[in-house]
Amino acid sequence: MAFFSLVALLHRGLGLPVTTIARFSTSLYDHVNRTSSLSSPAARLFLNQVSEGVWEAALEPAGGLSISIDPEPVWKDVYAFIGLQMPVQRELALGLVSVTPPLLRDPVRGRRAS
Repeated sequence: MAFFSLVALLHRGLGLPVTTIARFSTSLYDHVNRTSSLSSPAARLFLNQVSEGVWEAALEPAGGLSISIDPEPVWKDVYAFIGLQMPVQRELALGLVSVTPPLLRDPVRGRRAS
């Protein structure tokens, strides 16, 4: 579903002809449906223009012209259609935090030399 939603986005939103999209559809399908897409749907996808009218889908920008695609709206549509909510792991506060050090009851640990 995500693949077809993305094809529709490219065709309607960017005006790419379906015949042009068909030329790189295999790599587009592979990138959209890779395992990591399920756990991190916000990973960017790039359409790189190799030559006039020839495009390729990739995970990194390359060539003279690259179009960055945020697949998150596509995945939101897919999850909404299925009736699920997007995973919200990225909304967890997993950044650096300040923690107070524990109080030491016995500052000397281990054996004492006599």
